[in-house]
Amino acid sequence: MTLAGSRFGPRIFASVKPTNFHGVLRFFNSLAFRIERNANSRVVETQLAGVAHPRPVIADFAEFRFGVRLWMASAPDALHQNRLSRETSPYLLQHQHNPVHWWPWGPDALAEAKRTNKPILLSVGYAACHWCHVMAHESFEDEATAAAMNELFVSIKVDREERPDIDQIYMNALHLLGEQGGWPLTMFLAPDGSPFWGGTYFPKTSQYGRVAFTDVLREVARIFRDEPNKIAQNRNSLVAKLAERARSDNPANIGITELDSAATSIARATDPVNGGLRGAPKFPQCAMLEFLWRAGARTKDDRFFLTTELALTRMSQGGIYDHLGGGYARYSVDDKWLVPHFEKMLYDNAQILDMLALDYARIKNPLFRERAAETVGWLRREMTTPEGGFASSLDADSEGEEGKFYVWSLKEIEHALGAADAAPYAAGDSAAFFAAKYNLSRNGNFETAISSISSIVSMAWRTPPMKWAASPCCGRCCSRSAPNGCGPGSTTRSWPTGTG
Repeated sequence: MTLAGSRFGPRIFASVKPTNFHGVLRFFNSLAFRIERNANSRVVETQLAGVAHPRPVIADFAEFRFGVRLWMASAPDALHQNRLSRETSPYLLQHQHNPVHWWPWGPDALAEAKRTNKPILLSVGYAACHWCHVMAHESFEDEATAAAMNELFVSIKVDREERPDIDQIYMNALHLLGEQGGWPLTMFLAPDGSPFWGGTYFPKTSQYGRVAFTDVLREVARIFRDEPNKIAQNRNSLVAKLAERARSDNPANIGITELDSAATSIARATDPVNGGLRGAPKFPQCAMLEFLWRAGARTKDDRFFLTTELALTRMSQGGIYDHLGGGYARYSVDDKWLVPHFEKMLYDNAQILDMLALDYARIKNPLFRERAAETVGWLRREMTTPEGGFASSLDADSEGEEGKFYVWSLKEIEHALGAADAAPYAAGDSAAFFAAKYNLSRNGNFETAISSISSIVSMAWRTPPMKWAASPCCGRCCSRSAPNGCGPGSTTRSWPTGTG
């Protein structure tokens, strides 16, 4: 199976054989939502090879979908479907052919847990989540792992974009356990739905410093069966803390002074070089940026504006932004906004557009206008559905690999620009100009599992000059690089830290 064509109008060619049903299912499920989203502007072509009577090329997606499903339904293996096949969520439908006996969230699932006195395994994710796909392929599609889940648990699958209320409750519970959180969210619940333990991604075999998922399953089931007092203690503690969070018997009296103090504290925690909060990964955090921006409007302190402007600029010139197609990825895995986690979310881009417009009204930064126009173009071109609505997200994976649609090998760049220009990187060549603008190198900046491609280049990041508020350098930031060679005698943005 291959995906070919231009980056904005790919053509899908599915070469499948009757013995490769599960491969077809994975391929079709991963592509169906994205193809359907753009069925009004993309031509889908398919040819089923190795079948007694192959179908001709099909140009209509609805016919394509019907044809593939009809062909798969003729195969005995393809008849296996779990309860999720009756759902409408794209994420739940991705799991409808798992050997796991999934339940959708609802009273029937909870009743089954109480009837069998089994703990509940709650798995929460969403359609564009890369690590959700990894855990699905490793564990949920594995017969042995599924058998353990079916034997020991009532397994419930939830789409966080369909049920954000459920996701929030159990993510809060995970935070109370001292875990950072993220997706896939894997929580273990008592039959009544109360949480007692959990985590995020668990590998099929022990790696990344994490225990193998099947070992986790068997140990949790053992403790539930043999040490119910431990389960009750964890459950009661978590439920009490969740209830305390939900109560607002004595709401805080928040006024202007408290808001300004909170804004100053947040600004101190921001990265003075790359913008956003310090460290990695980096998320756009638009609610935080707007909070700081409005603190600047309220206090007339330009440092708040500069903090917001810096983050928007770094994001807009970094790899988290798709410089070819428009739109911002969900977050970057590094602290420079360089290498994105390639999924794109509708809600992230909506909030970023709002911030770009807000700050453009203040300073008329042409970069913000350009990025806003490009992002709106991407939304219209790639995120609208035939019904006139918007798709909620774009998957991080293409053809089963994270980011394959968005990254470039050196060979691809040479092909696009011309080998004579790209190879020598000599002065005056168009490739040299391109490389200087996008910080390209032969070694690339993104790792990939495709061994045939040794040099991957992300569309890419370059540090531009920035405006900084003039105040004496405190000397404390000189341990890391800063614009204009920040050091004693230079100027930088400075927030009081209360130290030294």
